[in-house]
Amino acid sequence: MLRMKKKALPRSGPKIECKKSILIGKIKSANIFNKSNNVYKAFRTNVCRKAIKWNAFCLYRPEKSLHFLVNNPVTSLHIFLKKIEFEAGLRVEYVDVQYNVNPEHRTYKSDGYNYMQPFPNLRLAFKINDRNKISIFYNRRVDRPAEVDIRIFPKYDDAEILKVGNPALNPQFTNSFELGYKTTWKSGYFYSALYHRISEGTITRIATTVPGSTIIYSIMQNAGKSYNTGVELVFTQDLKKWLTFNLSVNGYENIIEGFTVENKYPVTHNFTATRQQQYSGNIKCNGNFHLRKQFDIQVTSIYLAPDIIPQGKIGQRYSLDIGVKKGIQKGKGEVFLNATDILNTMVIRKEIKGEGFKLISLDYYETQVIRIGYNYKF
Repeated sequence: MLRMKKKALPRSGPKIECKKSILIGKIKSANIFNKSNNVYKAFRTNVCRKAIKWNAFCLYRPEKSLHFLVNNPVTSLHIFLKKIEFEAGLRVEYVDVQYNVNPEHRTYKSDGYNYMQPFPNLRLAFKINDRNKISIFYNRRVDRPAEVDIRIFPKYDDAEILKVGNPALNPQFTNSFELGYKTTWKSGYFYSALYHRISEGTITRIATTVPGSTIIYSIMQNAGKSYNTGVELVFTQDLKKWLTFNLSVNGYENIIEGFTVENKYPVTHNFTATRQQQYSGNIKCNGNFHLRKQFDIQVTSIYLAPDIIPQGKIGQRYSLDIGVKKGIQKGKGEVFLNATDILNTMVIRKEIKGEGFKLISLDYYETQVIRIGYNYKF
């Protein structure tokens, strides 16, 4: 069955920086503890309306069906020496999320998640000389499910494709490692990096069908582990006083481990996917033209190669963007015109394979936009 739908610092001595610091010998450390025991109303039919945004989170009244509690201790340390730069940060996060479902709901029960975990961020750089530097990076981050991802109310994108959230959805955790080298010269620089990213609990939609129905149910799920290992190259050069060119090339291996999930809507059924592997990448070219009479033009082109996603593939896509800016009022004001995806080619083509069906979609996200505006500096 085949379905289609459209849609640089003075180095006179050590330099240590941080905010709200406490002096400890010659090292300053920052310890910021954010805590809120209050929860605020932000809700209308499970949708955030007047949400109080705090650490990219919404806080709700506990008597309503969705509420959060977030505690966030933050510690950071910055040290700058003649040859070595070291930055370290640690955020310990406690989160408790509970999604209350009507006890009479025929499919879902009240669910949620909680965790208390550290999220470190490290950067160590060694200066070979004034123009060459080697850097090592590590960070850990969390991507929590959005409210729409756990919402239990069905949504139709197509007469035979139904999307539903999952109140049992868990956060996605990602560890990133990077080794970089940067060399600079008078009119530009070159940066190269090797990186590796590990994601656990990859958040995605899984499409399935149930016996006796032709409807495809697309349910939010945690699809297990995925890996990205690649190389990134960035080149920037002032070709003329009026022209700067930037080229970024990224190539990587994408691996999604095999997984099994249980879709509970409308009835309980399982889906199993095998391990996927794909070499992919992207290229971005950017040209900045600084013309007479305070005219600036920027042209950007982006190409993304075919890649894999859980349960399928995503096709190649590209776009061309142009921006024009004109300074006026002795530099205090400017008028601008931006046009994104002027060729209307940023169409996302996905191919999803399930048990007994193949779904091919063409998604248009209104990327072709023209903006005209005016800015003034007070």
